[in-house]
Amino acid sequence: MRNIPQDSTVHVGMHLFDGTDYDTIIERIEYGGFGIIAFGANRLNDGRMIAYKTLRRDLLDDPRTRASFVRECLLWVGLWTHPNVTKAFAVSEMGDTEGLRPFLALEYAEHGSLRGLLRVVSQQSAGGRLPFDIALGLAQQIAAGLAYLHQPDPAYFRNDPTVHRDLKPENVLLLEDGRVVITDFGLAKAVESSPTALALLLGQSSRYDQGTQPGRQAEEAILLGGEEATHTTSLHTAQGVALGTIPYMAPEQWEDARYAGTPADIYALGIMLSEIFAGRHALLDLEQAHAQAEWRRAHANPRPRPLRDVVPEIPPIIEAIYRRCLAADPDDRPTAGEVLAALQEGARAAGEDVYTPEEIAPHSQYNEWGYWHNWSVAYLNFDLLDEALARNDRAIGLAQQFKSDRPNLYADTLLTRGNILQELGEIALSAGNRAELARLDQQVEAVYLEAQSAYPPATEPQGRLSRSFVWNQVGIFNKRRSRYAHAEDAFRRAIALKPDKTETYYNRALNQAQWGLAEAAAGNLTSAVEHLHQARVHAVTALGLGDPTAQRLLEGIEVALHEYGAV
Repeated sequence: MRNIPQDSTVHVGMHLFDGTDYDTIIERIEYGGFGIIAFGANRLNDGRMIAYKTLRRDLLDDPRTRASFVRECLLWVGLWTHPNVTKAFAVSEMGDTEGLRPFLALEYAEHGSLRGLLRVVSQQSAGGRLPFDIALGLAQQIAAGLAYLHQPDPAYFRNDPTVHRDLKPENVLLLEDGRVVITDFGLAKAVESSPTALALLLGQSSRYDQGTQPGRQAEEAILLGGEEATHTTSLHTAQGVALGTIPYMAPEQWEDARYAGTPADIYALGIMLSEIFAGRHALLDLEQAHAQAEWRRAHANPRPRPLRDVVPEIPPIIEAIYRRCLAADPDDRPTAGEVLAALQEGARAAGEDVYTPEEIAPHSQYNEWGYWHNWSVAYLNFDLLDEALARNDRAIGLAQQFKSDRPNLYADTLLTRGNILQELGEIALSAGNRAELARLDQQVEAVYLEAQSAYPPATEPQGRLSRSFVWNQVGIFNKRRSRYAHAEDAFRRAIALKPDKTETYYNRALNQAQWGLAEAAAGNLTSAVEHLHQARVHAVTALGLGDPTAQRLLEGIEVALHEYGAV
């Protein structure tokens, strides 16, 4: 049995906190071949359960893998809501004293995966399978989700199809409301694009005997069956290394992973259609052990077992589309839209319900604004500033249209723009471009001022909260320009408006600490110690209000105080 590596830096009881939208204590963890998914209630959203996806620490330590993972997460966040695709709420740096790492916040699947359902059904009786009407409903929903992912949408910056690359029952989830959603698309690509990550995964593989070089001969000795066969793994191909799940990998994936496009997803869907309708794998018995070489041969010349042998009532159009999905040549396979149409026609022929995906989030002006605004913030969180600014442009254009009715939304968009411009100013500062820095700083100050005036008055609860956000950002801006007194004044104003805002205490502590270090560098040790003491007070307050990241800041302050003999 292959051991799935675990990662002690993500553990039950760990505090995930981003300072604004997420505050979760991890309750349960599941490990995959290279990913980790943690579950817990978000205390900032009425205890709503969230699934948090990340990669193992050793993979994230490789900058290329980390950047690729973040990019794939951001693309996921940028998908317009579809009923058969797992909703990604946000991607953010979260963590505790172990350090921050990117987590993708996903909707929670109350009823687990399709694999779990298939396993329960198979255990009820020998050759057990789903009732035909249930199977047909599941298949239509999966095809609908895949059709959406495969359809480019340039208007929403999605110029190419979204290819899953590891479609299987484990990556199809069942929700409380009866919806079936596809998850984990693109994440295999994030790891596959990094040579360092692939080397790590291959180095940890226990599939080969010591001293044995991977090859066709070695594959004859590698036996896969049961649960182990459904794990994502790395394997050598004719042109390098690929990630995937062996029983679902299309013929072209075995030769060169670069050719794993939408037809590879269709091939995996064909395998799943057999599991859904007939309760068995399309090519080989999944519960029996087969040599990896046998799987390779089965996929190279696929001979799908007929569905009608097990399901006599299967409409011919479904049998036909199933066989087309498993064509050896990718060009002979149908599109996901064609698969959905065939399944719908089969449902009509059988007198069963025809599934048509309903729009969950109408393309209203407000929803469009929220989409572009949130996506802009997501890119800003990872300093991808050109992308953030392009999306913020779209959000501002929409917000201006209802500025009089919803001024707070316009102000929120302005605040984000100010934050983006502030980061661009940091780049100008690092490059020594003083003229560009002055131009950007002037824009930042103007945008923050306009945001302040657009929010409701401070006499209203929402006005106090919103204006507190602005003052916090003004404080960060001044801190980064080493205007520590101006920053302190801004943080003081923010706390006066919202005394329980953890993020402001953290930033105020950081400002006082940096101010103290600057004073020490100038030889003003008495002033330095005073500021560091103030920093300690604010860091302790942030920690007490629930920010676990304040612990590391507090430790740094204590070290500085000890160095100056003030502890």
